[in-house]
Amino acid sequence: VGMNLSRLFTVLGRQAGYDGVLSVGRVQTPTLKLVVDRDREITAFKSVPFWAIDVSLSASGQPFSAQWVPPDGCTDDAGRCLQQPIAQQAAQQIRAAGAAQVLSVETERVREGPPLLFDLGTLQEVCSKQLGLDVQEALEIAQALYETHKATTYPRSDSGYLPESMFAEVPTVLDSLLKTDPSLRPIMGQLDRSQRSRAWNDGKVTAHHGIIPT
Repeated sequence: VGMNLSRLFTVLGRQAGYDGVLSVGRVQTPTLKLVVDRDREITAFKSVPFWAIDVSLSASGQPFSAQWVPPDGCTDDAGRCLQQPIAQQAAQQIRAAGAAQVLSVETERVREGPPLLFDLGTLQEVCSKQLGLDVQEALEIAQALYETHKATTYPRSDSGYLPESMFAEVPTVLDSLLKTDPSLRPIMGQLDRSQRSRAWNDGKVTAHHGIIPT
């Protein structure tokens, strides 16, 4: 289909005065349309001012923040207030009240598993957020730890998992870490070395496993 339509549109393009090749494909053409549509949306975008109110509160000495929910009829599809007088009036009423009343509370208990191992992408993300490093700086440091210092495994991995065959190496790796940094001893003493996390999964390991110390 792509070959035939590419030939057809190329011929039609030449008839219209275009000398290039017009490539058509079942994947690339719909993808190209999405890109063009998005580009047109960006070009046609017009910023619209909106007003929001954040309130600093405290209960039993515990500070927290709350957001004003504007009434229907003055908001856009995202629920943002588009009418400044209504927001100003709400702000004045909040200041005058001096205190807020809790009408309802909803709580939810959720269980969240520990994070997977670092792959290159997640490592760069954390280095950016916590250390202020850009992606290239994080990569260079990770590469040096692997090649020069032999302290970590291959850094250019896209997997956060480990092959189950490496589980037997856990005691050796932990002991090596302890020799490198004795201050880790209190933490090491609390570890259950027999526990297997979801990171041990042969089926999800790609060409290279997650980044770990050596």
